[in-house]
Amino acid sequence: MHIPQSTLYRWIGRYNRKGLDGVVFKGGSGRPRKISIAKFQAEYVSLILEPQLAGEDNFTAVKFHKCLTQECRESLCYQTLLNYMHERSLSLVAPRPSVVDKQNEDDRREFLLKIHQLYQAGTEIWYADEVGFEGDPRPRSKWVKVGSKPVAGRASEHLRFSAIGAVNLNTGEFFSLAVPGVDSIVFQTYLDELSKVTNNRKITLALDNAAWHKTATLNWHNFTPLYLPEYSPDLNPIENLWRYIKINYFNGWYAKNIEQLVEKVCHSLHQIGSNTTQIRSTTNFKNLLRQHKHKLIPFPKKQNYYLNKFSSFLGFAISNWLNGELAEWCHPV
Repeated sequence: MHIPQSTLYRWIGRYNRKGLDGVVFKGGSGRPRKISIAKFQAEYVSLILEPQLAGEDNFTAVKFHKCLTQECRESLCYQTLLNYMHERSLSLVAPRPSVVDKQNEDDRREFLLKIHQLYQAGTEIWYADEVGFEGDPRPRSKWVKVGSKPVAGRASEHLRFSAIGAVNLNTGEFFSLAVPGVDSIVFQTYLDELSKVTNNRKITLALDNAAWHKTATLNWHNFTPLYLPEYSPDLNPIENLWRYIKINYFNGWYAKNIEQLVEKVCHSLHQIGSNTTQIRSTTNFKNLLRQHKHKLIPFPKKQNYYLNKFSSFLGFAISNWLNGELAEWCHPV
């Protein structure tokens, strides 16, 4: 290794002045930020989260960088903006479609409170749902070389196969059946098999309001059904598991015939069913309970609330009056 003599003398001088700290490279602080973190947090994070404040419907990183440089007159390169956004834990995510205008917040709060109480009581809860797998699923993003044009194959005919599953969030247990379609007969078959797998333990089964879930002739065995509020699939954690399977097993894949689709569905269900760690991570319901924590407190009606307060005060006052202590209570020394 060739080291110039001047560099060697400089290292010796630093060592004589500061010891080992003088010759160990620790890196520099770099150039000062053109926009402070405090300013970015106070003025621009709210615009990213609510584009309507800037008169926009949506902001991508490129579009927001253009807004910063042209309208806000900030001198900031695109990569620095990405660093700022990552430091603020911002990420570009496609929202899940949800019919929010038909959701009943009271029913959702009551459901979350019921789940919270069941967990506190030590009740075993499983979450059940059905899902459909397409033979030519929707293409998803993938890494490619710049300039290339990837092509996603698709089947010449519409292929679809379904599955029924239920998951225990605490243990990661998962049981599923691959089926051509779902009706009350198929669902009863699934209940029969799930009852055998769970050894007839007393279980609360949370599920949506599909017609075959409410058939009067169903034999629930050891299960007690708990129905989700209407238009609230986001409250069923197994939906996250279905999404994980589609992303990780059906991305960039298509079936040429129904046999290939059935084989792929069975393979993915078997693979995910043996990975309890991934199941518990993907279906973590604690995050949802933490997100809706303010809804777990049942709010009393104002009229009853103030009536109870007045009754308590009146009872306290009469009790002290009878004890001859009301005057001392009203005028404490």
